[in-house]
Amino acid sequence: MSLIWLDSKYLSLVSFRLRNFKRKGSAWNFSCPYCGDSKTDKRKARGYVYTKKGKLRFHCHNCGVPGVDIPKLIKHLDLGLYDEYVKEKLLADPQQQEKSDVQVFAEKMKKPTFIKDTPLKKLKKISQFSPDSVVKKYIDQRKIPTKYHYKLFFCKEFKAWVNTLQPGKFEPDAEGNLHDEPRLVIPFLDKEGNLFAIQGRSFRKNTNLRYITIMFDEEKPKLYGLDTIDEKLPIYVVEGPIDSMFLPNCLASAGSDVTTNLNSISEDKTKFIIVYDNEPRNKEIVRKIERAIDAGFPVCIWPESLEQKDINDMVMDGMKLRKIVETINESTYTGLEAKLKFQQWKKV
Repeated sequence: MSLIWLDSKYLSLVSFRLRNFKRKGSAWNFSCPYCGDSKTDKRKARGYVYTKKGKLRFHCHNCGVPGVDIPKLIKHLDLGLYDEYVKEKLLADPQQQEKSDVQVFAEKMKKPTFIKDTPLKKLKKISQFSPDSVVKKYIDQRKIPTKYHYKLFFCKEFKAWVNTLQPGKFEPDAEGNLHDEPRLVIPFLDKEGNLFAIQGRSFRKNTNLRYITIMFDEEKPKLYGLDTIDEKLPIYVVEGPIDSMFLPNCLASAGSDVTTNLNSISEDKTKFIIVYDNEPRNKEIVRKIERAIDAGFPVCIWPESLEQKDINDMVMDGMKLRKIVETINESTYTGLEAKLKFQQWKKV
């Protein structure tokens, strides 16, 4: 059974994420979402979807990205929409599904394997909270995509819980008070889906310790998102895990030295786009950006017209994800050009 009609439907649904999208006869044409097509001419559109052997296929005449069918293209652009595609495909033709699609859908329907025999099994997932609960309202207010809600956990007394895992990690004061608080727990998984770290994020706006990262395996790179990235594609790298949940193929450095950790993934620095927060008066951020430029990484230098300090703020202010990604791609520089843009951007 040909499912070109289904691929065409979902290609149209995801078209708002594709720059210069248009129909050309029996094919579709748009700017390539993998290579960005061109940094100098945003009208360039060298990506094409065409019919081959009864299936729709994608090809870019700029980067030549190999083996991309419509499901892979949709998955790259929008994981939530990809889940819907898999469900509808199963209903339309249950006998002819690609094994990978069925497995992905099945994984969404069962308990995540990384919870088994880990400390997380004692915590409540965000997806288990009622919509009117304070915790769920906080997550919804930050507009964190629902596909991550089953991967996030709530801990009422974070320090006390961590002390059950690593005794003495947090010392009480002279009066025996841990000064504990509830935190959002973010699991870090390696490529095989094994839990190697957790990060506790405070729910309070004004706190000196917004993030606390606990490593169970110090030999692992302190990076969030290792279990989901495709190393064959360009990889965005942001500071915090929450910001990474809004970008395609994205890692989060979790407060670590990103240049050192990325070398453990690939020696090809051009595979990465470093995206630090938009805080030109923050001395620490400025130092990190300067180190990344000196190390030879492509770095996003945000335009002066941008007011928000991070990606989550942009999303909460109503900025479309497509626009955010376009802004990052258009504002990414390397070498001497990066140094010039950086000198114009920083305020310290």
